[in-house]
Amino acid sequence: AQAGISKGAMYYYFDDKLDLYTTVLKDALVQKMSVVGEMFSADSLDQELGYWAQYQAMSLRVLTWVREHPEVAALAESLLRLDPHLVADGQLAELYAEAYAQWEGFITAGQALGTVRTDLPLELLLTVTFSMGETMDKWIFTHWKDVDDKGLDEVAATMVDLFRRVLEPRES
Repeated sequence: AQAGISKGAMYYYFDDKLDLYTTVLKDALVQKMSVVGEMFSADSLDQELGYWAQYQAMSLRVLTWVREHPEVAALAESLLRLDPHLVADGQLAELYAEAYAQWEGFITAGQALGTVRTDLPLELLLTVTFSMGETMDKWIFTHWKDVDDKGLDEVAATMVDLFRRVLEPRES
């Protein structure tokens, strides 16, 4: 109704509500990736800044961008509350697979730099840390209204510290 089109016209462009939802999510993810930048490869990492500092700076950019776009925060929160079976198949599964592949690029770039541990299977590291990221996102959006703009830096630092504790190489 707010878009000024009928339901019938909407179904001309989208198969169903899930198709519309996925299209909106894809657009938000494209916007987010423009904020993230090209961090997910060993070639694009700033060697002077360092892996973890660059990840923290990227996290702060994303949190700040989400703060400036509350509609994206609401969209991300709704995605985290979806029934898991909706994410297992179809268009949403493709979005998750894309996000997972980006995360894998980030982890393997860290391994190539010697910043991320290699003593555990890659799939285990990916599964654990991707799940950590989803859990942190749920926590952030549950407490979003309690965090002021200054607190975003602390949230980013805390998130990175948690990942770092899991991912940094261990001495034998």
